[in-house]
Amino acid sequence: MSRLSQINLKIQKFIQICMRKMYGTISHLLQNRIWVFYVIFIGSCQNRIQEPRLQLSKEVYQNGYVQSKGALINGKRNGLWTFYNEDGNVRSECLYYNDSLCGQSIAYFKASGDTLSIGSYINGSEDGEWRSFYGNNILARKAYYNKGEKIGIWEYYAEDGRVVRRVLHEGGREQVLFEKE
Repeated sequence: MSRLSQINLKIQKFIQICMRKMYGTISHLLQNRIWVFYVIFIGSCQNRIQEPRLQLSKEVYQNGYVQSKGALINGKRNGLWTFYNEDGNVRSECLYYNDSLCGQSIAYFKASGDTLSIGSYINGSEDGEWRSFYGNNILARKAYYNKGEKIGIWEYYAEDGRVVRRVLHEGGREQVLFEKE
């Protein structure tokens, strides 16, 4: 089981436990006819409290291979979603929260299955360090984002591991610091 799968299971279990406890507590209070709580809490929430609908989703290509699979909570993508190429190989694995990319994302080369890129999202935007690779997991680029905005010094590498370019991203501008042909 991959690290992303383990993280996904923990997140899903945590969400389920929290939602069950909240729903169970409210149900218990209502069953015991604690109407003051009902009027104050439920009335102010306008009856929005409902047990979460958890379902597994799987989309399929016309050739029968799986295109994507993951969990939906109340109709929204949550947890680990795996996307596949038409030949059945894994294309990418991404973490979602309420239909928004949130957490680590890994993309793979179609032919070899080696890592193409790895990075994180927050609220659907790239955030933190992102690494891109040549085949055989050789580093091609190291980049940084803050809520989708390019920041810091990005480094580009040759296939032999040498740094061939450095670019500073600051305030929406790009400045080449180093470039080797």
